[in-house]
Amino acid sequence: MDIFEHGIVKFFNETKKFGFVTVVDDNGNPTVEELFFHHDSGYFLRDGDEEPEFWFRTGATHRGEIYTILKPKAGEKLVFTRGRNAKGEKVGKWTFTYHYDSIVERIANRPTYRLMRSGSNYGQDASGVVWQGQDISDLSAEHPKYLRFGKVCDSIASGSADSGDMYWNYRFEQLVGDDWKRCDDPRVFLCCLPRHIQNAVAYRGGRETRYDRRCCHTG
Repeated sequence: MDIFEHGIVKFFNETKKFGFVTVVDDNGNPTVEELFFHHDSGYFLRDGDEEPEFWFRTGATHRGEIYTILKPKAGEKLVFTRGRNAKGEKVGKWTFTYHYDSIVERIANRPTYRLMRSGSNYGQDASGVVWQGQDISDLSAEHPKYLRFGKVCDSIASGSADSGDMYWNYRFEQLVGDDWKRCDDPRVFLCCLPRHIQNAVAYRGGRETRYDRRCCHTG
């Protein structure tokens, strides 16, 4: 997990594309420490499970488009990680603080979902909360909906067995204020190849979620 630090641009040479950032403390006050950084080390962020994470580097091609991060100006605020070169510590990866803050806010405002099961197991109540949280990628990985041999399979499909002595039904709910309201299935769809570990990339709400697990199974 990246350790993010904050700083203020002291100087930036637009021609040579490098500069120095003054590290600030936890209270936002400038310290005496200054670190070298280069424009080519600028990164775009994406939503992580719990906090922002670096995604792709400036100049990278993503979905057919070339993305270039803006050149910082003196006084602008950066978020960065540390790296090293032959001269010592420097900025590793960096991005603008406003970009970081916007993703922090978006993660904090994610809706909360829960997966509910109602059912019976030979007369015993089998109802309850199966999953609850805000991380849709975790929900989709634990309870996947995927493609197998051209057929849509769902690990939480409702059903029954033993002439009705066992039955189960599932539903999704979203927390709205203080109340739980029934909602549509929020999971992302996993495109899965049989008998292989599939790296399935799903896009939802501007976020790329990469799964790397054996998702082709029969139950």
